[in-house]
Amino acid sequence: MKQLLGDADTENLLSLIDMLVASTPVGIAVLDNELRYRHVNDILAAANGLPAERHLGKRFSEVLPDYPDTLRLEELARRVLTTGKPILGIPLEGISPSADPGEESRIRYWIDDIHPWQTQSGKRFLVVTVREVTEQREKARTLHDLQILHDISQALAGALTEEDVARVVR
Repeated sequence: MKQLLGDADTENLLSLIDMLVASTPVGIAVLDNELRYRHVNDILAAANGLPAERHLGKRFSEVLPDYPDTLRLEELARRVLTTGKPILGIPLEGISPSADPGEESRIRYWIDDIHPWQTQSGKRFLVVTVREVTEQREKARTLHDLQILHDISQALAGALTEEDVARVVR
């Protein structure tokens, strides 16, 4: 990028990238080739219930030792490092340690993507993005439940005779 842009332009571009990473509603982490956190934005830090600094230099399994999918995530991350191909749309679920103290614990859902990234000097990293989809899952579940209730009511309505309805409304 420096070859295409002057130093000042590169500095401005890096500043823009920092601002975008900091303000996006997506959790973002950069992992080294040993799967250790090298960067974590505030969204991901909050989702994990720890300050960003407490992630640095640690693996998923060290940051979230009680989370059931950490070993699977580390396995998928190793595969991305080995193949150089991203793995997209990894569904995850668990109880987020970031829940407010007064808030009732509930299962939350996320979709993770793991992308390979290699610097011009040949260093290999992974960029992990995390999107919480709990609200969308809950809405889809509610719509599904409403559809089932609708289907049941339609079936019952077709099965009742006028005498059955008269008996119920009396």
